[in-house]
Amino acid sequence: ISAFWNRLGKLVRSSRAEQSWLRARGAALSPVRERTLAMLPDLEARSLVNTAHGLASARLLASSPAWLQLWGSLDGAARAQCDRRQLTPQNLANLAWSFATARHGVAPLFEIIAAQSRPQLADFSPQGLSNLVWAYATAALPSPELFDEVAAAVVSRVGEFNNTQGLVNVVWAYATAGHEAPLLYAAVASQLQQRADACSPQGLAIAAWAYASSGTEAPQLYAALSSSAVVRLHHFQPQGLANLVWGLATAGHEEPALFAAVAAEAKGRLHGFQGQGLANTAWAFAKAGCADEALFEALAAEVPRRLDELSSQELANMGWAFATSGVSAPELFAALGDTALPRLASFKPQEVANLVWAFATAGVAHPLLIEAAAREAVRRMPEFSQQGLANLAWALATLKA
Repeated sequence: ISAFWNRLGKLVRSSRAEQSWLRARGAALSPVRERTLAMLPDLEARSLVNTAHGLASARLLASSPAWLQLWGSLDGAARAQCDRRQLTPQNLANLAWSFATARHGVAPLFEIIAAQSRPQLADFSPQGLSNLVWAYATAALPSPELFDEVAAAVVSRVGEFNNTQGLVNVVWAYATAGHEAPLLYAAVASQLQQRADACSPQGLAIAAWAYASSGTEAPQLYAALSSSAVVRLHHFQPQGLANLVWGLATAGHEEPALFAAVAAEAKGRLHGFQGQGLANTAWAFAKAGCADEALFEALAAEVPRRLDELSSQELANMGWAFATSGVSAPELFAALGDTALPRLASFKPQEVANLVWAFATAGVAHPLLIEAAAREAVRRMPEFSQQGLANLAWALATLKA
């Protein structure tokens, strides 16, 4: 039974269309799913892990009611195998990856995997180390001791990573988990800046995002990532373009030629960006001082249709970006105000201040929004920072003048 799931996972893991087709025909898999449930108690460790890995690779996830029972039973069977100390380092890494991918991050199982992995980290492959920390970050289950020890293992073996994606996944995991590891970041940066051309477009974007998110200074790495990316931008997915410029802007790394090339590439593909990607792209160009007029005009046309996709922070950032860019966009600001108005009570104080500052700086009036912002400031005044109150007061005075 494990061979069936393992083979199925390999057949569809690289095709989202095939995964969707498979999920839509889940009823056809009911007999084999029921057979798997019956056989789980008798599966040996490797077969159990292969079953979980195949299901996760096929994206037959625990978020689907049809598969939740099976993942719950797999969790119990996996813990039983852990209790019997039957899992090898590869089994442990693959098991963690499978449950994280399946969105079935059960804390007790992950605690057991961490406890059994730590004494054996020297026996993990580089890919196994990468998969292990990726799983904990994806499942949002902190394991500080495990991350400390994996960081030390990666630093000592960083040259053994033949696949740059493994290195990228490691730093993504540490950045996502918010786990400080300066020696790890330095060691991986040294490798990636030498091997940037071996990274996929997605890998370049994720690396830029991870280093910027972690606050790690890596100017040579950013330069190498930019140099490798600029000639391959047409291969980037929209999310990758957004992550790349967001990372460089956040890090304060100036790459005007890259930003110009991204603007030219992105302006005709904005319909493929997610709402967050649109907001991050606008913010990044404004933050970097590279407010390409044609790009912002394209954003001004696309964004009003997509404002419901944006969080309160992203709405505020979008306003800030356009105000900072100096590109006139009165229709966008009108739509921005209309969208923000009924949601203003859920905005954080800094977001309220930033949004009103943007309207004032852009010289665009929206009386209802401004009145609502003033009421929010009075109601929540102790929550505002002094700078936030000062900016808000200036903006309100400017707009009412």
